Amino acid sequence: MRKFVIFLVLVVLLIANPTINAASSGKCGENITWTLDDEGNLIIEGMGKMDIFYTQENVPWGQEIKTVKISEGILTLGMCAFQDCQDLKSVVIPNSVTYIGYAAFRGCTGLKSVIIGNSVVNIEDSAFQKCSSLLSVEFPNSVKRIGYFAFSGCSGLKNVNLPNSVLVMEGGAFSFCTELTSIKISNSVTEIGYNTFRGCKSLKSVEIPENVTKIGTGAFSLCSTLTNVVIGKKVSEIGNFAFQNCAALNKVISYAIEPPACEQYDPFDGDDKGKCVLEVPDESVEKYKMADVWKEFLNISGVESVVADGNVSVAIENGMLTVRGISENTDMEIYSITGATIYRGNVTAVEVSDTEIYIVRVAGKVFKVVK
Repeated sequence: MRKFVIFLVLVVLLIANPTINAASSGKCGENITWTLDDEGNLIIEGMGKMDIFYTQENVPWGQEIKTVKISEGILTLGMCAFQDCQDLKSVVIPNSVTYIGYAAFRGCTGLKSVIIGNSVVNIEDSAFQKCSSLLSVEFPNSVKRIGYFAFSGCSGLKNVNLPNSVLVMEGGAFSFCTELTSIKISNSVTEIGYNTFRGCKSLKSVEIPENVTKIGTGAFSLCSTLTNVVIGKKVSEIGNFAFQNCAALNKVISYAIEPPACEQYDPFDGDDKGKCVLEVPDESVEKYKMADVWKEFLNISGVESVVADGNVSVAIENGMLTVRGISENTDMEIYSITGATIYRGNVTAVEVSDTEIYIVRVAGKVFKVVK
């Protein structure tokens, strides 16, 4: 009788806690093993590609992990591998990893920092979506693609600095990063996808790089504190509602000689075109005054402070002398009209004083620019 009672107790315990005898180790790839200790520390080691789990229910170690150590030799992080591991605080992705799978860290609401190894090429769709505590991400020069909604809802993320290796930012990649205050978009990107920065309500200014030809639908919509936008000279198309309800917008600078074509629905819907200043190349003022949507801006003027030579241009905007069309770490010299040295170094934007005329020497060229 006593043995029968003990048996019943064990059955009840197993029903109440089905993981009591769950495996604490196993395989998660042909040549990859995992171990999980009682403290929630996960170790993944071996060589090759991790398994694809498709849903979080298929992940063998569950969602209760607190730390994860991924060894060199792992090539990919599988789909949903760490989804909803809310106690996970930090992740170091080794240099051997080239691919971060779909939703690999989605919903890791406790994740604060991520170090991405210097071989990662593709950050898949939703990889870090809704990681609301994530404060910073360092992108290596290997990254070429950032997937759909990859960092959407990362409401703690404050700065994004994309290296020039990035070729593609898919739709919604950084949407609703509500604390994001600054972004540096890769010079290699040719299109800003739909809703890429939608709902980034702390974003104050944005500069669209020289090689971008299209700004997608809703790309910067609902960026309620966005005040300044600089549009690169190759932009030829702006999608529906691209800057919709950017109520604080007070200056748009467009370097495009031909006014970019606007899709059916006003890209600046909900913005105050009577208050917002539009600055365009001197020779294009009349074109903008006659172009659909652009003609609705009541204050259109020429950008007198812009000079260019080939792909390199120099401009003074909002108290900053900015050089575009040069590679990173290119040396630059700035002199006053009297010959006094203002700056020597390799940044592309320098704060300037009330001096009216500057001489800029960069990339083997000399520019005279008027504030």
